[in-house]
Amino acid sequence: MQSPRKALVVDDEEILRDLVTEIAELEGFQVTTCVNGRQALELVQQSPDDISLVITDLEMPSMTGPELIHALREQGSQVPIILMSGNPQKLGQATVELSGCTIRTIGKPFQLAEFRELIIATTA
Repeated sequence: MQSPRKALVVDDEEILRDLVTEIAELEGFQVTTCVNGRQALELVQQSPDDISLVITDLEMPSMTGPELIHALREQGSQVPIILMSGNPQKLGQATVELSGCTIRTIGKPFQLAEFRELIIATTA
């Protein structure tokens, strides 16, 4: 029996965490949520092989999405990552800064179908 895929959703806004969690669950993921990058990094460090997908917001207190992504990659994690932001300019800037990292991005607000397709493409 195959173990369930696990997603880590990182966003400081509860409404968005809940929405993204629902979408990931529709795609068969068990979801753990964190309110910032620092909390997410600690969780991944405790169980590095448990996470199949990280979905993170760009701007959060304590540790931003790009800082989390850099920290994960520095530790050797190759987990697929989706970076979200409601600010297209900052999302574009972060994508350039993360040019050595394989990530996918999506702007907020997004359509349900668009986000589901992104999850499927990212984890295929």
